[in-house]
Amino acid sequence: MGRSLTEDQWTLVTGCLARLPATSINQRLHVALPLLYAIGLRVSDARRMAAMMKFWK
Repeated sequence: MGRSLTEDQWTLVTGCLARLPATSINQRLHVALPLLYAIGLRVSDARRMAAMMKFWK
């Protein structure tokens, strides 16, 4: 099993994103998830980076 989503899984994710209500957090997800997918960054890596950025503020 690979560490990235298959095309079918990504289609499911984008479909779920499209059905979310238009809140600020969901708008961020609309930007962040495709970006993370496109550059191949895992969610765990993104969370670790976010935690590090909070620490250094």
